[in-house]
Amino acid sequence: MSTLSQHRAIHSDARPYVCEVCKKTFNRVSTLISHRKTHSENKPHKCEICGRGFHQKGNLRNHEFTHTDERPYKCELCGKGFNQMSNLVCHKGHVHAEKPQYVCKICNKEFSRRYALRSHEEYKHGVRYKAGEGKVQVDPAEFQRIVSHKKRIKDQ
Repeated sequence: MSTLSQHRAIHSDARPYVCEVCKKTFNRVSTLISHRKTHSENKPHKCEICGRGFHQKGNLRNHEFTHTDERPYKCELCGKGFNQMSNLVCHKGHVHAEKPQYVCKICNKEFSRRYALRSHEEYKHGVRYKAGEGKVQVDPAEFQRIVSHKKRIKDQ
């Protein structure tokens, strides 16, 4: 697969790579390979402050900032600092987004995060995502049966 094809896969809803252990899906094989390490007990990168172990050195580095007041990741728009890059990315998506990136094609509701759109589609419209297949519309009667079942379980 070419580099451009690999990059395009990031922006696609297709998630053809499936973890054999937990069935989580990924749009890139490299992400799946990295994820597989989370199922291993081997966590060679240890925090010297609290002893917590990590599969990857970068995750340990990010974790170490939680023990300090250091906020190395700064928002260039407002100057707010974050101890992890992922928190800065979330901040920009929520606080500084001009308009939501994700729109429900069924009801036009807007979302700033893809997982929020997917959750909405699942719970409001009965859309399911299957590994490698993208969206799958569930029969409305079956969807109502599932919702009723979940509600009964929750109320017990």
